Amino acid sequence: MITAEESFATVAEQAPAMIWRGDAHGKCIYLNRAQREFWGLAPEDVARFSWADTLLAEDSEKVFGPFAQGMQAHQGFECEARYRRADGEVRILRTLAQPQFNAAGAFTGMVGVNTDVTELRESEARLRLLMGEMNHRVKNLLSTVLSIAVQTGRSAQTVAAFNTSFQARVMSLAKSHDLLLRDASDSADLREILEAELRPYAPEAGGVRTLNLHGEPIRLAARNALGLALVVHELATNAAKYGAYSASGGLDVSWTYEPGEDLVTLQWREHGGPPVVQPRPPGFGSRLIAAVLKSDLSGRIESRFTPAGLHAELHFRAHAV
Repeated sequence: MITAEESFATVAEQAPAMIWRGDAHGKCIYLNRAQREFWGLAPEDVARFSWADTLLAEDSEKVFGPFAQGMQAHQGFECEARYRRADGEVRILRTLAQPQFNAAGAFTGMVGVNTDVTELRESEARLRLLMGEMNHRVKNLLSTVLSIAVQTGRSAQTVAAFNTSFQARVMSLAKSHDLLLRDASDSADLREILEAELRPYAPEAGGVRTLNLHGEPIRLAARNALGLALVVHELATNAAKYGAYSASGGLDVSWTYEPGEDLVTLQWREHGGPPVVQPRPPGFGSRLIAAVLKSDLSGRIESRFTPAGLHAELHFRAHAV
């Protein structure tokens, strides 16, 4: 005749969950195969094993607090805590336990199930981080769009002019977001940002305008990439209205990077366009460029209006500041 104890052990040994039983003193009476493998034990080691020694000290209250409440209420409880596995790796175990009492109400032991929820909790933490980053990015984006709307409205002479300028600037942000979302690293390549903003003005084949880009690969953090895209959009718009791209001119853009200072220096050289003069006072585009460089990239711009065209030097950070 198979006893209930033997029947329980037979089923528990095959169970994928970690099943255990303890006595009234907290010592292990039984650990099933899955639980023994977690702690690297042979069946004969169970009686001498102290599970509390594998519990991280800072998580003790997470276990003994619910345990005390369950004992007092004579009901099951659950908890989560970190334990050190046989290979030394720290894992998070979720415990469902049921204290047992005899007819006189005396505590006789406990039975429970442990589930390794490490990957689940790590996934939840990554999701919270992602949601926080998305919330932060959306707030920044809305703030940027609002600022563009206000500034564009101040400088636009007509509703049509406002619509044209505002839509173009928002589309510039959208293209940069496409670059960021395409790459899981939450950053964008400097050359790709320049290509996205400038290539429409100077097609690679058959165009009368030219575009030359020179520089090492540099990745910009999300906020910095969006800020630079807006700056380059304004420079390109000015080039199309008044500079090299208003005629059959060309543009050379080169850059260098100093990793120690996280500093990018970008040279903007227009040539072959009509003579340019420095606007007095600076227009909205110039003010926006300076403001975005300062606020989003901790940067600045130095401009020279030469007979050949606009020569500008931009200094800015590649990563968030």
